[in-house]
Amino acid sequence: MKLKHTVMAAAALAVGATASAQAQDKSTLQVVQDRGYMNCQVGQPNPGFYNLDSNGNWSGHDVAFCRAVAAAVLGDPSKIEFQSVTSQVRFTSLANGESDMLSRTTTWTATRDTQLGLDFTTVTMYDGQGFLVSKESGITSSKELDGAAVCVLTGTTTELNLSDYFRSQGMNFKPVTFEDVNVLIETFLKGGCDVYTNDKSGLASRRSAFPDPSKYTILPETISKEPLGPVVREGDNQWGDIVRWSVFAMIT
Repeated sequence: MKLKHTVMAAAALAVGATASAQAQDKSTLQVVQDRGYMNCQVGQPNPGFYNLDSNGNWSGHDVAFCRAVAAAVLGDPSKIEFQSVTSQVRFTSLANGESDMLSRTTTWTATRDTQLGLDFTTVTMYDGQGFLVSKESGITSSKELDGAAVCVLTGTTTELNLSDYFRSQGMNFKPVTFEDVNVLIETFLKGGCDVYTNDKSGLASRRSAFPDPSKYTILPETISKEPLGPVVREGDNQWGDIVRWSVFAMIT
């Protein structure tokens, strides 16, 4: 993916939006250009999506889209401040203006799109929820999880899907909820719950950082469909267009 293509595709939008924004009260584009850098919200470091190295550099699938927008509106993909927050507060952080955009494996749902005052710009990845267990458990299917203690992050579609799935299968479970994914993983690895549930890509990426990934397996069932993509505040259509077309340029 080449950022120069993004600049060509989105720069015209930025220029056109600048003229229109002057008649408004500080559009997101104006705020970003006046500030000189963009605030992009990502999640807690997650290999492959938003990874933070020992030098403080961010990289990954979702990070690339943040950099593309920065390149389009500021001419430099490095003019960006990454904000790492928990799933519980991500939408509030975006809605109150702390972040200019959100790019962090966030599922586009009808409820979120219509009730949060936010705009889901486009889909960058389709995923689905699954379950991670230790191989020692002997569990080979999610239909064997009746009575299991399940580690899950709060404030996510994962938490809602979990309840729906167990109800549909006539099974019971004990939710073990967390706001911080690092605490969740630590608890799971210490045996504080039997299962860890998340989008399957998230399970795979988190497992890759385990001390011994080979001891854990992702069960075959996929219990949901998760369209993931960047989010901006509702009502600033020009900024939404810039983010959307930056993504399109990256894909093409």
